[in-house]
Amino acid sequence: MPKSEIQKDPVTRDEREHKDRFFRYLFAKEEFNYLTLDLYNALNHSDYDNPDELEYL
Repeated sequence: MPKSEIQKDPVTRDEREHKDRFFRYLFAKEEFNYLTLDLYNALNHSDYDNPDELEYL
């Protein structure tokens, strides 16, 4: 089957917005600072260990 005939299931706008809201919910709340710090450390190859020192801009 040619590539032009292969189609992935399109993600609806509602699904994208739901994922975005969930992501922001997890990583923008102070009670989930440990998750935000884990994500930051993973993306930046760092090893910070005190989530209370996080500052949101």
